[in-house]
Amino acid sequence: MKKSLSILLAGILCVAALSACANNNSTTPANQGTETKTVEDKAEDTAAADAAAADAAAADAAEETTAEAVAASDMKVGFICLHDENSTYDLNFINAAKEACSALGVDYLIRTGVAEGQDCYDTACELADAGCKMVFADSFGHEDYMIQAAKEFPEVQFCHSTGTKAHTENLPNYHNAFAAIYEGRYLAGVAAGLKLKEMIDGGELGALKRVSWLITDWYRTQRYYDSGSWRATWAGEGGGVLLNQCPHQLDLLVWLCGMPSAVTARCYEGKW
Repeated sequence: MKKSLSILLAGILCVAALSACANNNSTTPANQGTETKTVEDKAEDTAAADAAAADAAAADAAEETTAEAVAASDMKVGFICLHDENSTYDLNFINAAKEACSALGVDYLIRTGVAEGQDCYDTACELADAGCKMVFADSFGHEDYMIQAAKEFPEVQFCHSTGTKAHTENLPNYHNAFAAIYEGRYLAGVAAGLKLKEMIDGGELGALKRVSWLITDWYRTQRYYDSGSWRATWAGEGGGVLLNQCPHQLDLLVWLCGMPSAVTARCYEGKW
């Protein structure tokens, strides 16, 4: 109603200003009650029309902003994190969630330390019961439990980061999302590798005599092996742990340093 009234008011003032300009060009005698406008009068009418139009536009913007604020005040978003702020990955997720909600003016609830199991489902349901209209989870292992919650709460939108099953589940309230952090990390690695390759080929590091390539973080949990019947089997793995799990490491090593003339390796059996 306010928007329509503002537009109508601006239109009336513009028509009045145009009519005034037309009357100024009339040859009707002054004694017949027709007011003759001067240049200054026309300028004032134009300024008044411009001011009215600006006021109408401001009123429209204020009305839209108010509507958005009302909609935002009704929105509550829930976030499920595998770890807490001590994990860099989760910290990035938490900071981004807080900043986005602050910018949009929406309420939020954050649950940290939520394991990849029944705890995730219980937490998702808790957030839905608490009035959250959207629920996000940030770990790959949360997906099945988020899907379970999405089926139980069709009126709530569930978004899972790093998942892959949204396109096969075909649930209208379940979605997958991938954060740009992975792209940034990948591009930073590419840039670092290209720079190192340039330094090696340019002789900045001198002649390579020996290379020590330490890989200490390729630990796989039992859950990883249980996720596929082909994993950790002679028929499925083919080349074993080194060739099947670490081919990118080997590719990078050969690309940077060339083919080795001799190789020495050590590994532990049953360390974990």
